[in-house]
Amino acid sequence: MQPTATSSAPPPPPGSGGGPPIMMVGSGGSAGMGQPPPPPMPAPDAGVVDPSLPPLARCNFAGTWATIIRVPVTWPDAPLVLHGGSGQVVQWNISHRVRDGALTYHEATSLCGIYLPDLSGSVLANNQKFGIRFPNDLFDHNYIPPVVFATTATVVGNDVSWNAGPVSLLTGLLMPDPANTTWPTSFPVAQTPDQDKDGAPGVTVIPVDPATDPTYNWPPVGLPPTLGVDYPRAKRISVVVRTVTNLRGTVASCDEMRSAVDIIDIDGAPALNSMVIGCVKTTGETCTADEASFVNNARPQFTPSGPGTLASVRIADSGGCPDVRSRLPQ
Repeated sequence: MQPTATSSAPPPPPGSGGGPPIMMVGSGGSAGMGQPPPPPMPAPDAGVVDPSLPPLARCNFAGTWATIIRVPVTWPDAPLVLHGGSGQVVQWNISHRVRDGALTYHEATSLCGIYLPDLSGSVLANNQKFGIRFPNDLFDHNYIPPVVFATTATVVGNDVSWNAGPVSLLTGLLMPDPANTTWPTSFPVAQTPDQDKDGAPGVTVIPVDPATDPTYNWPPVGLPPTLGVDYPRAKRISVVVRTVTNLRGTVASCDEMRSAVDIIDIDGAPALNSMVIGCVKTTGETCTADEASFVNNARPQFTPSGPGTLASVRIADSGGCPDVRSRLPQ
């Protein structure tokens, strides 16, 4: 980690101090299995500005940034349980970025939110609607460790473009090589730590409570035990999640960037993965292995229907995940 550099070069243009571009992330960005937390970030502005560069390339993108990513997806039927559909997976990040050189940066990025589209049950689920939500507390309490990665920008005329990736973001999961490993059918307990510290492995997502919104229902964890008896249903679901992306974009200003987001394929399957590893029923009982497997098999298998989009803006260095979601609403 470098100290602040001294240079005879002039300072960056107004508005360029203290913040980076949208999500300038680079290869190697993943928290590996069993690795310690990333080191503290160094003081910003460690690079040297070249006065011959065009104005956008002289921006100092070091600092704290809020990012929102939207990926259009489709998912197939889970026969007799879930209808196929389409929608958007939305993700919020906060990035603390450091300038290493005139056009090189590295950063630590943490998740600030995940939103999944609503689901429609099929015949065996009585055509009911389900909504699975990631609680904000999961991200606001910094339970999920950040990932650290780097990028290099390229000057093309008066524009600045950049490419980065693959970048791996893991939720509730440790994985030794997430950017290259085929998604398995199960994980050992050692790879699914209780990241949100609620006593269950992975992280816990919460179905929308029908008492709060009667258009929703608790998702079933199996078939009705007898005719005329309601389904056993889940009130809390333990999951693990992986996304691996490549990014390609341009600098819009010293305080804003936009890019395309490509979910990479690993062994022919998009690396937009999830797995149900447990649940708790509305009765308060822990789901059996068969019930958790039922929910896992019925989960939506998301496939990107095109490139995603990424937008990022500079925020105050004192900002946190609530500021990210407020600044970049869904």
